[in-house]
Amino acid sequence: AIDVDQLDSAGSVGLTTATTASVVNTTAFDLKASSVGTDLTATATTGDITDSGVVAVGGMTQLNAIAGAIDVEQLNSAGSIGINSFGNANLVNAVAIDLKASSIGGNLTLTASTGNITQSDAVTVAGTSSIRAVAGSIVLANANNDFVDEFTAGGTAVELVDQNGLLAGEITAVDKVILTAQGIDIGGVIDAATVALISSSGVTQGAAGVVTAN
Repeated sequence: AIDVDQLDSAGSVGLTTATTASVVNTTAFDLKASSVGTDLTATATTGDITDSGVVAVGGMTQLNAIAGAIDVEQLNSAGSIGINSFGNANLVNAVAIDLKASSIGGNLTLTASTGNITQSDAVTVAGTSSIRAVAGSIVLANANNDFVDEFTAGGTAVELVDQNGLLAGEITAVDKVILTAQGIDIGGVIDAATVALISSSGVTQGAAGVVTAN
């Protein structure tokens, strides 16, 4: 295993272990090609977390950018993923994504290249959210979710719960879209075979808002 919590590396960092890896870097954290057999926890105390090679993780992945952003597009994590960032977070996983408890201080862009996007705990995003399941469905139905700014999504199906109001941008699904929030403001095109909008405070539709159920 790897357990290093006082690293100060100005260059990229590569991790290879058959078991767990936990690394805290005092500056930005650029992950080189890495192979972690079970769980990975990577923390940048200052600066961003990025990648410059494929990061393969057999278990869960936890990324913490305490004072920066996250931009990781070559992740292949078999287990759940937690994202905590002061700024924006952009993450692409080669397989399905199961979100652990996550808090994003800026905008979230999340893509599962194959498989579904689900969650095992609440997600909070202070900025906009763009969620894409290229070949699967999206189910983010935790009652404590909070997507503060515009939410856009695409997948075979999209199900979302927000504990507060929801600004729904462009949402496209082959099958169904189900949105649940205290209030729903439709600001973009929602296109699916069936659309259900569940709100305790009503649904409003902006000038660019369109709901198409085919």
